Amino acid sequence: MYDSQTRSDDGSLLIGASHYSNNPKDILTGEQYLTKAEVPWVPWLTAFKKEYLSNNGIKFAEGVRFEDTDYMLKSILLAKKVIYKPIEVVCHTINPTSTVHIGNDVQKIAERFMTSTRLYAVIAQYSDSHPTGVAALKGHYNFRQESLLRTTLWRLKYSDILSIFNKYPYQGEVSTGLLGLATKHPKLYALLSQIVRPILLGGIKLRDLVRRTK
Repeated sequence: MYDSQTRSDDGSLLIGASHYSNNPKDILTGEQYLTKAEVPWVPWLTAFKKEYLSNNGIKFAEGVRFEDTDYMLKSILLAKKVIYKPIEVVCHTINPTSTVHIGNDVQKIAERFMTSTRLYAVIAQYSDSHPTGVAALKGHYNFRQESLLRTTLWRLKYSDILSIFNKYPYQGEVSTGLLGLATKHPKLYALLSQIVRPILLGGIKLRDLVRRTK
């Protein structure tokens, strides 16, 4: 694993960097790394041996978008050796038309939840053989689910929200906060989303307007 920098689409403007300098520098097992280090969900911050991926049957899900998270976390979980090098290897450019820009696209948001379902399948598959690493993956799963509730799902219509809940239900332990609310009372979450959506979208438009005028 290594670091990166992020630039504008034409490469002229340095927007930021992803540095993981607080991560351990020692060689660790994948399970140890999941519990001791900050782990990215994107494959371009890592390099794996081809034979390792082949021997463990690790592949990207096909025919879908947002296939990185479950691939990455499974790859690290099963690894016998992981090491982090604090050097910038990748220059990541921001493409305004990239699939990562979701907006209120129902299919893209649904595929985000589909990714969580695949991640939980990894958790279920390796819960006995890799219990320590799976405990860390459960944290990633819950964080991802709550993040989706906060950043994307509220943008959709009431019926679309309930449809996604029904098709990709939360599979972890019932928790508190927004995730607990959505898990226990999905209709209430969907209803509240209809109330706050115009307010939040208005705030986003105002923020973008201010940025353009600076």
